[in-house]
Amino acid sequence: MQVSFLQLIGTFQGILLSVFFFLKSRHRLSNLMLGLYVFFFSVGLLEDWFVQNSDTSGKRIIAFLISNSAYLYGPLLYLFIYYLTTSTSHFNKKHFLHFAPFFIFFSTDLVTFLSGWQPDKFSSDILEVVGFELLVIQILIYNILSIRRLTKYHAGVLETYSNIEERDLRWLKRLLVIITCIYIFSFALSHLSLFGVQGLGKYFGFIQVMITLCIYLISYNVLARPGLFLPETGFPAEKEMETATRSNEDELKPGNRVQENILNIEKPIQETESVLVSKYRKSGLKPEHAKKLLTDLQKIMEEEKLFKQPELNIHSLASIMNISKNHLTQVINEQLQMNFFEFINTYRVEEAKKILVNPDYSHLNLQGIAAEAGYKSKTTFFINFKKLTGFSPLEWSKQAGNS
Repeated sequence: MQVSFLQLIGTFQGILLSVFFFLKSRHRLSNLMLGLYVFFFSVGLLEDWFVQNSDTSGKRIIAFLISNSAYLYGPLLYLFIYYLTTSTSHFNKKHFLHFAPFFIFFSTDLVTFLSGWQPDKFSSDILEVVGFELLVIQILIYNILSIRRLTKYHAGVLETYSNIEERDLRWLKRLLVIITCIYIFSFALSHLSLFGVQGLGKYFGFIQVMITLCIYLISYNVLARPGLFLPETGFPAEKEMETATRSNEDELKPGNRVQENILNIEKPIQETESVLVSKYRKSGLKPEHAKKLLTDLQKIMEEEKLFKQPELNIHSLASIMNISKNHLTQVINEQLQMNFFEFINTYRVEEAKKILVNPDYSHLNLQGIAAEAGYKSKTTFFINFKKLTGFSPLEWSKQAGNS
């Protein structure tokens, strides 16, 4: 079997990327997981060639290793996201269980080969179909868990930070959704082939190219964000953020009130009042005290203009007000029907409006106006301004001038 030029380029590029992530793995475990993921996927592009040319015992064992490495895709991708969204610097030993399917299938192939047992064609076909079904199901499960984790992480970020550019992983979630849809499409095509539908072979090459492209896009997006490599410039180390993004199945301990409250924050902000009441039913914050805290919060924001601080977060604001972070979050969620990010950016947009119509600031460009209002990025400023006003800053200033 001949290897295509595209496969060779993809494999070579992937190995180079994986080496880079391995070199950076001493800073973050997520880099190691992504490096392993890219490496095994890239080498897997040559799986058919290795299988066809395994004419010696050593090559056959390597072929077994590469063929079964597909069972590492799902776990490695999930663990990449897990360690990317937490501040832990040590590998959790129980995560070795994620690699159990790979070791089981690889050991089975190895023992079968060494023992010399050869199944008949019917049994071989059945085993191949079962193995493929388990592989696709495993990949889909891990992809869905990864998407779910990113969703929770984003909700936690919005409840914690007023500027989220360095922590925004929605691009990663979008790429994972695309990859998952491609796998579902591949799964459907494979079943149609089993039922005798002809002419589907051309689609499988396209599917492989698309998945490869998405994985390399993930890698290059990580490379484009240097903050992802260093803990001190990357994601937060606060215990609350770790708790907010932990999955229920292996992290949350029942009965822990603080953890329950933080996880509740991850629900959509568009909740009904009754759901919010239920959400904070275990909170010790009384309604009259909550209203007083809201008044104090609005007063301190208007008088001291804390929203102008780009690094303002829920922890620093709670410390300034001398209240707990959970109570401050509850006040913003219940009383204003907002998350922390929306609350602070409402003030920033209002401040930007004042700047746009103030002649004293006429010398400022868009970047300068954004910085003056508390934004770190003019893109984020533009997006939030248009979201809250329905106009771009320039359009709004023209209308304000006319009126």
